Amino acid sequence: MRAELGEGEIRVQMDNAPIHTGHGMREFRIAEPEFGRAVVFQPPYSPDLNPIEHVWSRMKLILRERDFSSAEELRLGVREAWQQVARDRDYLRALTQSMPRRLNAVVEAGGGPTRY
Repeated sequence: MRAELGEGEIRVQMDNAPIHTGHGMREFRIAEPEFGRAVVFQPPYSPDLNPIEHVWSRMKLILRERDFSSAEELRLGVREAWQQVARDRDYLRALTQSMPRRLNAVVEAGGGPTRY
C-alpha cells in the first residue's frame, strides 16, 4: 500500500461481506499489522434498501451467459450489460416504486433479511 499511496494515514473501508471477515482475511490483517490497523468496518446496512444492488445482480446474470477471453472483452461486456439494464425502464421503475414496501419489510424484520 505504501508504494501506491505514499506516506500518511491509510484507511481501508470494508463491509461485512464474508470475504472481508473470513479466516484468510483475519490472518492477513494479523500478519500485516499496518494493514490491520488501517481497516475500518462499515456499520451493517440493508442491501434491501439499495436498489443498485439489484441492478448489479441483473448485470451479473447477463454476464454469466458469456465467456470472456480478455479484460477488454469483459470491460465491453460490463458496458453492454449496464446499457441493457438501463434500457429496461419497467424494471428500473419497479425497483424505485418498491422502496416503500422494502422499507416496511426491513422495519418489520427488525433490520434483518427480507424477501427482497
